[in-house]
Amino acid sequence: MSASRKIEQLHSDGADLALHSWMPRNPRAAVFYLHGLQSHAGWSWQFGEYLGRRGVALFVLDRRGSGLSGGVRGDYASLDSLAYDYHVAYNHMLALLEDKQNVTLFGHCLGGSLLGGLLAKGGVFANYRSFVFCSTWLGRLHAVLSPEERSIIAGERSTELVDVDLKAHDFTDVKKYLDFISSDPLSIKCITARSRALFLEIEQIYLERGIDSGAASAHYIISSTDPIVNHQASFEVFNAITRNAGFLTVIPTNKHYIPFTDAREVLFKRTESIALEHHPTGWAHPVG
Repeated sequence: MSASRKIEQLHSDGADLALHSWMPRNPRAAVFYLHGLQSHAGWSWQFGEYLGRRGVALFVLDRRGSGLSGGVRGDYASLDSLAYDYHVAYNHMLALLEDKQNVTLFGHCLGGSLLGGLLAKGGVFANYRSFVFCSTWLGRLHAVLSPEERSIIAGERSTELVDVDLKAHDFTDVKKYLDFISSDPLSIKCITARSRALFLEIEQIYLERGIDSGAASAHYIISSTDPIVNHQASFEVFNAITRNAGFLTVIPTNKHYIPFTDAREVLFKRTESIALEHHPTGWAHPVG
């Protein structure tokens, strides 16, 4: 089985957004993926091909200001705009699926934090059966910044650019991927100051409200060691916002961007298992 690769242009609140999909014939399930800060949908080609061969569709929206989407590069102005963009893309995906009940939400790195905020906010996604935080430091800004520093960031409204300070060697040690990241003209190197304020606001939402996921299962996937993520601090937040009802999977790599490591198929298989609701012994265990 193979998947049909497609990029569709969606119009949302004054911008044209690129929705990438890898769609097999008669998919058994679908994964809706929120990419990280530096990456974009184009980084997911192996993920999409793997899932597609197994009957699972993958949809990835290039966030406004990222990848092939319109908008000011690295600028995310408001929660309402972000939520509306994802709502439009998600509903477009649902319209393409015959089985609209078999969807997994998947957030990578910053995409996981955004997913947490949107789930806590409510009204963006519906009919999903599971959700995944992958390589995400949940509550990062609250963990590393003092209350005084957070207060300053929360008040930022300028479009002054801030370096995201991410290093390719923290993502992977495989040369072809290091070369790809270093030369990728679409990757985000800077964000605006008001975007950082928005990311802080989104953390605040899920830290305060938690996630009422109903019957959906919650999953946390992490590298065995991650140079960017503090495991302990993030696990505490994951446990708190999911009320100790989630599942943990550890992938054997010491790099951050698992799809660009030699452990990528472990991640792909685990995601396939979650999407198809198979939880064989040895893959995962409850967090607690």
